[in-house]
Order: sequence, then structure tokens, then C-alpha cells
Amino acid sequence: MTVTHVTAYLDLKDGSKKTRSHETCFQHFREIAKAGVPTVVFLSRNFEKEASQLSSEFPTICIEFIDIEELETYKEAYRIADLKQPSTPAPEKDTKHFMILMNAKIECMKRAIDKDPFRTSHFAWIDFSIHYVFRDPLGTVAKLREQGTQSFVPCLVFPGCWENDVGYSYVRQSIHWRFCGGFFLGDKESLLRFSELYRKEFTGILEKSGTMLWEVNVWSILEKEHGWNPSWYKAGHDDSIVNVPVEYLRQLS
Repeated sequence: MTVTHVTAYLDLKDGSKKTRSHETCFQHFREIAKAGVPTVVFLSRNFEKEASQLSSEFPTICIEFIDIEELETYKEAYRIADLKQPSTPAPEKDTKHFMILMNAKIECMKRAIDKDPFRTSHFAWIDFSIHYVFRDPLGTVAKLREQGTQSFVPCLVFPGCWENDVGYSYVRQSIHWRFCGGFFLGDKESLLRFSELYRKEFTGILEKSGTMLWEVNVWSILEKEHGWNPSWYKAGHDDSIVNVPVEYLRQLS
């Protein structure tokens, strides 16, 4: 395998309303784990029972325990006073802790890269419950299995719903789908540079916004205002989200 998947499922500890039960989320992840791609899974410590079950079912999984309060993203967000919540149709779900976890994706990636248990050249973030958006789940899991064995050129590749500039004037008020959020892939060096930029600019972006933003909004601001320039491909919140274009595959000579 040349790709390691990274994902996380943490207890938000804020009493927020869940759209899916813990049992449902773990079942969604099991379907993704069937692809057999090496995966680093970050879980809260109160999911030790579920972690043991996953480890016994899937030998390609490495479990890392971390609670939400231990995340640097959590600590940085709580250093900023009076952060407002953005306009959202689901305020009971889109809590501050939920958005902190979303913004911690690249932090989890860096932690996985630092550990690098499977010694792969590339890492891909994949949302824990992403399976629920797939319309052809068997076919897409098979695609993930194939993708895990493919060799990619150095890259940082993100799927997105909107072309550049669409709706950017509202990026600090409502969710912005320039990027899909649930999947992205890159080589170690590119991801570590992204992590470094995130740590440098994250709190300043929140302070300027006065709002706890979704991770996809922060990514859009990094692209538009801070010189971040990832590769982008058109996708939606469906199977297309994992369709990394073939141009990023290393061509055999």
C-alpha cells in the first residue's frame, strides 16, 4: 500500500444533538475499513470497547486515543474570547466543539504522519462516516482499495463543490463549499506544509471573523487570502468525492 487513511471520531462532550448514533457511525466506518487500506483512527478514550472490536476485525487499523481537549485546535479556539456561532440551519449539530473537530483534520493528519505506522508516501483524510453519502458503496469501497495501492506523484489534492470565487463574500457568515471537506490526499511534505500554515493562521482567521468557522471556510480563506494553493477537482457529497484525477498518479515508465 502507498496510501494511509486518517480519520477521527471523538466525543464532543458538549451535549450536542447527534444526527446519527455512535453505533451507526461505527458501522459506517466498518464498511470503509473493509477496503483494507492502512488507517490511523483517532478515538476518544471512552470508545475503548469499540476500538478493541475494530482492532480485532481489521488488522490494517492503528488506533490512537485522544480526547477533544487535548487537540491544539481546541486550545487555540478557546484562547479567543467571544467567538460567535455562524448562521447554520442545524445549530444543535454545528456546535463550537463540532467545528473544532472539523478544523482538527489537518492536526490529526500531522499526528498520523509523525507516527507513520505503515510507512506510506501519501496520506488521505477520510471522514469517519463518509460511507453514508455513497450511492454505490460497494463500488466506491473497491475504488478506495485500488487507490490505496496506487502510486501518486507529490501533490495536495482537494475535491470541491464550487468553483473559485463562488459565494466568497459570505465565507465568514455561512458554510462555503469551495471544498467538500470529507476527503483530501497529499504526500507527507505537502501535508506538513499545510499543517504549518494552519497553525500559523488559524487563530488570526477566527479573530478577524469573530466567528467559529467550518473547516471548509477556513480552507477557502487560506486559499483566497493567505497564498495556499492546493490542487482542486470538481466533486460533490457523493461517490465523486474520492475520485482523485488520474493526472496525480505516477505514470509507469
